[in-house]
Amino acid sequence: MTDVIFLLDSSVSQSPDQFTRQLDFVIQFIDHVVVGAENFQFAVVTFSFEAKVEIELAEFNDNVSFKEAVRNIPFRYSLKLHICV
Repeated sequence: MTDVIFLLDSSVSQSPDQFTRQLDFVIQFIDHVVVGAENFQFAVVTFSFEAKVEIELAEFNDNVSFKEAVRNIPFRYSLKLHICV
């Protein structure tokens, strides 16, 4: 069994197209392995100003449902300004 965590950049430094390419990479990677408790288990975390767990480790036990969940991860960038006086 192997655990893999994908960390995706959802910050303002990424365009929506660049974020989609990150999702495409994850999906293409999944096409080459078997998702399941005895094989590969995955999690996906996005980060911008803060990190967000999009898919918990071992939340999905098959390739089809995991890939569908990845396709549904939204691009949610955060622009927070800190002003020091």
